[in-house]
Amino acid sequence: MEELFGLSMNTIMVVLLALFGISIASVLLVFLRAGHMFRMGLRNIPRRGLQSGLVIVGLMLATLITTAAFTTGDTLDYSITRTGYERLQRVDLSVNLLGENDLDSTEADIYASDGVTSVLEARFAGDEDIEAFIPLLLEPVGIVNQRTLQSESSIVLSGIDPDRQTLAGGLNLVDGGKADLASLGADEVLLSQRAAEKLDAEPGDVVTLYAAGTGRDVTVKAIVKDELASSGSLEFYEKGSGGGAMLLSSVQELTGHAGQINGLGVALYGDVATSYKRSDAAISRLEPFLQTPEGRAALGVETPVTVSPIKSDLVDEAEEFGNLFTTFFIVLGLFSIAAGIMLIFMIFVMLATERKPEMGMARAVGAQRSSLVQAFLSEGMAYTVIAGGVGAMVGVAAAVGLVAGFLKIAGGFDFLQAHVTVRSLVISYCLGVVITFLTVVFSSLQVSSVNIVSAIRG
Repeated sequence: MEELFGLSMNTIMVVLLALFGISIASVLLVFLRAGHMFRMGLRNIPRRGLQSGLVIVGLMLATLITTAAFTTGDTLDYSITRTGYERLQRVDLSVNLLGENDLDSTEADIYASDGVTSVLEARFAGDEDIEAFIPLLLEPVGIVNQRTLQSESSIVLSGIDPDRQTLAGGLNLVDGGKADLASLGADEVLLSQRAAEKLDAEPGDVVTLYAAGTGRDVTVKAIVKDELASSGSLEFYEKGSGGGAMLLSSVQELTGHAGQINGLGVALYGDVATSYKRSDAAISRLEPFLQTPEGRAALGVETPVTVSPIKSDLVDEAEEFGNLFTTFFIVLGLFSIAAGIMLIFMIFVMLATERKPEMGMARAVGAQRSSLVQAFLSEGMAYTVIAGGVGAMVGVAAAVGLVAGFLKIAGGFDFLQAHVTVRSLVISYCLGVVITFLTVVFSSLQVSSVNIVSAIRG
């Protein structure tokens, strides 16, 4: 996650680290200026082991809640983004042939001329952001595996240009490595993993493809991972039966769309996870050209096309989704954090009541009220530092259990993968320590007011 409540996570971390530093410096100052009060505060921790353990458990509540919330948000953000990267690979932008009215349009798919790719490559040769153009023809077809007789009424058959697809990263084999697109024959198909599982297919099988009233036997050359160029659009990828990739010319011939494409992706410079950052700059030059008479003529369409930053949108959605869950858990946790603050106050009131004779004798031999505050502050900070570490570890375990146990296994969210960032751990730990430290300071000021005579009499 990059933001929370509209604030940068980096800014939040820096502020909390500064407050954490002030807290530690305050106790360090006590150690340097009043070492005897520092030792007086710490000596009670090992002397009362069971009590100290209970205090630490009570103090770790705030850190546990915030750590679990941040870890859950990081996991959702990371998992959704990773799934998007795997699906889109190097496709950062998509030329939308339906233009701005695509969500309301009931028309059939619009097809463009496959010659537009060469025009765009010539026009944007040497562009500082655009690396490659990826033409696609995505068509639903029926399929039957002749060996197993398993069939699917509709998968997405993707027509690809081997040279351009290779320039944009190629297709990934399920067993690792890249598919050899250069040797892909006219009667060969690269079947996606999901389609292969549906059809119980393996390399070497002969499958029959049905489209436009005709059938065609092709050979499964390899099994590739599901992605845009092998399984089609987002909607079909999530709900359908996978797909397969063939030569663009073969798909055009089979489906009756000679010389046409219905998808045009754009790969930007960078790797899979960073190239989308160039989207706005690339769109600012690419979209105006496609809307000129020259651009429309190259496309062979009349509609005013647009360019969509599909990968950038996906990253933003993942960030928003992660923030939503984190905010939800933190808002719910505020009630528990408030209860934890009250618990901290009550703990120190209890400790002060128990040690009233000790405090009275300390005052009788010359200790000031500020000295008692220093002793309580030292003891409280020791509890806080330990409780923050324990709370962070337990919070991570709770979040991983929620993701791996409940959501992934029971809820069916197979795409989730636990992910913890150092930044979130630092924020969670520092936030828990700072909240507890402030509460300890306030409670120490309250309980340090003691009457010497009544304390000693007690």
